[in-house]
Amino acid sequence: GDDRRAMAIDGVSNTERVTTARIVAEASHWGMSRARATEMIDDLLDRSTDAIAAARDETDGLPDAVVATVRGQLRHLRPAATRAREPSMHTRSQ
Repeated sequence: GDDRRAMAIDGVSNTERVTTARIVAEASHWGMSRARATEMIDDLLDRSTDAIAAARDETDGLPDAVVATVRGQLRHLRPAATRAREPSMHTRSQ
């Protein structure tokens, strides 16, 4: 598949090479403090598992491939310890 973004993040357009450090650096290029960018990214990543589950539960016909793609991209950004909390793609929230 195509692993390139339309725009570069900190000079990187390959999806597999974008990291949280690169996102923080990009935000700092735009004038945001590194501390604030890190705080916002951490918050977004902390909320991503619940957001993915809600989207899966609330969107009729959402293909499992979409959920898998989003989770796969988040794995590059999220620490391994957080991944262990991620529910199965086929598990619906109760």
